[in-house]
Amino acid sequence: SDAKTWAFKTPDVQLSGHSPNSGQSVGLSPMIRLSFDQAIDPAHVLAQTTLMDRFDDPVELRFARPEELKKAKINVAKSDNGEVRTLYLQTKTQLDPNSHYTVNIAKGLSSKEGPRKTEAAQNFNFRTYRPFRFHKSYCGSCTAHSTFSLRFNNSIDRDAFEDSMVQISPKVEEVNFQVSGRYLYIRGWFNSGTTYTVQVSKKLKDLYGQNLNSKAEASFPVEAEPPQMFLEGGYFRVLDPVGAKETVVNTLNIKSF
Repeated sequence: SDAKTWAFKTPDVQLSGHSPNSGQSVGLSPMIRLSFDQAIDPAHVLAQTTLMDRFDDPVELRFARPEELKKAKINVAKSDNGEVRTLYLQTKTQLDPNSHYTVNIAKGLSSKEGPRKTEAAQNFNFRTYRPFRFHKSYCGSCTAHSTFSLRFNNSIDRDAFEDSMVQISPKVEEVNFQVSGRYLYIRGWFNSGTTYTVQVSKKLKDLYGQNLNSKAEASFPVEAEPPQMFLEGGYFRVLDPVGAKETVVNTLNIKSF
């Protein structure tokens, strides 16, 4: 029979992970992580990688220094045979705030596992942080036991937060504040049928050291709790046949029944 031949090719090297994530807001000196699915030559990858600003002007990159990796709590691991698959880069100059950037890895990238080169560019984008501002308030079906939520566009600096930065009118007893990411949560003993006004001072800071661009204010109308009835011991109770033929029922917003 006639001989048969066919061709095949092994995969080229591909970007398997990166940071910042696409669309993520970061500081002005971000650590750029490039992870690949094959072993790489760091110098070759750096030569193939460019960072472009919104005007398509390049921003120079360099390898992240050991002290920078240590400060970022990054442990650079190598395989037993010394292979490197992840690269950390830094910009040589600070980036502009409130700007878009694109990381581009040019086609023609090769790995240390074979000579085949990539046939297309690989890229992702991110942006630097915006001016710090209040975004929106949330409460849902606002009742006396609800949590007031205020969302900001950047993550709040929890260490710099002070309770005195928030004013609530009318006054709330035993109020508690919690900062988590972009959110400020307010919990306390709220009164039904009352509208509370929350003001957040311009002294509030984000993780980038920026103060709030203007005082934030939000209103939270607290509705009355729906009528509720609670039976001690659960929804079903058996009375003692020789005891008193009565039980205790707790009610909320029910005057009589």
